[in-house]
Amino acid sequence: MVLLVVGTILVIWLALRATLIPYLAQRYTPESFRLLYGEKPKSALPERKKGLPRRGQINGVPISVPLEYMTYYPVEYKDKSIWEGRKPGDKKPEDRTYDDAIGAFAIYAHWPDMQPRNPDNWLSFLKRDDGGEHPWMSIGVVDDYARHPRPPESPDNGLARELRVVIERLAKYPRYIIDPTDPGQERRIKAGELRYETRGKDLTTDLLWAEPVGPGTARFDTWNKALYWQGDINGTVTDLIECDNGKLPNPKHFQKCHHKYLLPEWGAYVWFSYPRSWLPQWRELKAGVRQLLLTFQVTPGAAAAPPIFRTTIEGKEAKP
Repeated sequence: MVLLVVGTILVIWLALRATLIPYLAQRYTPESFRLLYGEKPKSALPERKKGLPRRGQINGVPISVPLEYMTYYPVEYKDKSIWEGRKPGDKKPEDRTYDDAIGAFAIYAHWPDMQPRNPDNWLSFLKRDDGGEHPWMSIGVVDDYARHPRPPESPDNGLARELRVVIERLAKYPRYIIDPTDPGQERRIKAGELRYETRGKDLTTDLLWAEPVGPGTARFDTWNKALYWQGDINGTVTDLIECDNGKLPNPKHFQKCHHKYLLPEWGAYVWFSYPRSWLPQWRELKAGVRQLLLTFQVTPGAAAAPPIFRTTIEGKEAKP
């Protein structure tokens, strides 16, 4: 009986030694300690997505989006909402073809090389939600110009109408602001004296701009946006940029800008975000995003997937 118990314990010990103990050592031993003994470092970067790119067409233009650029958001096809559960008979994303119409998609790209996540830049990607500025741009494409059945050649295009609505809405509807008399800065009161005031042309960006004036504008709020645009507010606006305005409650966070423009090659809207401190570079940022997106455009049958975007800086290939 004793021999049986001892034998059982020995078998269990050998099993633990062969499986569980090496796993725990690998999982919890500090990497620096393992490196002392010549072990190669194990990257914490999740394995890069593999498989076919997401294919489809936007307003008749065939595109192929490499999986490396995609993160949390699936491509939205016009015959299937991303919020709708999978049903029997639905196409798998990898089975989509260039005949499938795309309504929208979103990606992340690293500035200024416009690379997707890779072993050289993954750490900055993981830290992008820490609160401080980071080099990652969120980029989205929507298949229509104005979300209304009106062509871009109309005397007032979609971005011009959106700009006017934002400006008019602030003066029309009262907003809640932090009560300046509240020592705890928690009580909110309704303010009806807010409005946008146009400032002419900004000398740094060469863009027309406007900002809110009135009580509460010194502090960040969802309605408190500085507006920058290129074009005629009553005609055609080619670029509309909404930037966070006012002091942020958390000093670790940074003000962002959300930039929208037209991509006529696809008949689509493009939007992307970046720190407000980058606003003077808006032309270079727009050009980089545009160049990247156009590399997704393909001739069906010519290639299985477009190459990962490369750009050059001062004549040299940019490194991530």
